[in-house]
Amino acid sequence: MTRMVILNEVKNLNKKIRLYIGYLFGLFILLVAKPTILSYWIGFAVVLLGEVIRTWAAGYLVKDKLLVKNGPYRLIRNPLYLGSFLIGLGAVIIGHSLLLLSAFILLFLGAYLPTIFREEKFLAQKFAADYLNYQKTIPSFFPFIGSILRKRNFPSELKFSWQRVKKNREFHTWIVLFLILIILGLKLKL
Repeated sequence: MTRMVILNEVKNLNKKIRLYIGYLFGLFILLVAKPTILSYWIGFAVVLLGEVIRTWAAGYLVKDKLLVKNGPYRLIRNPLYLGSFLIGLGAVIIGHSLLLLSAFILLFLGAYLPTIFREEKFLAQKFAADYLNYQKTIPSFFPFIGSILRKRNFPSELKFSWQRVKKNREFHTWIVLFLILIILGLKLKL
């Protein structure tokens, strides 16, 4: 087995683990949540922002074939993970529980930090100097004010595409979020 095949298998396993952790955490939120009207609407806005970021990123992402530096990737290197973080944080806000917040922080750090490090190593190997230059100029997770205000021109013909959103299966996230938000809305303390 070549090293690249092994790395792909680890990557796929890690993706499945993150997915199952996310689903289990979603069930945990549904069980533990005690939303108020205020926590629901604030959390809803944060979830929506996270999903907008994820959709924006998915519309540019060409996995493992192209170093994408357009759209949200011109602001941060990991916009999909930032979107996931905001979705989880929004769900925790809706749930209105310190237990949920603690569990979310531990799960997110445990699942996503190793993934980010592994992916950055892979990208540095695949795209060499181009990625290292990108890594030096673009923050990993949270955009700096300067990176938002500064206009970066990374030459590329790549534009946002709903076909890529579909290919990257972001609609699955929309469906799951829609169902979770409805169920959490039904748990509101009026």
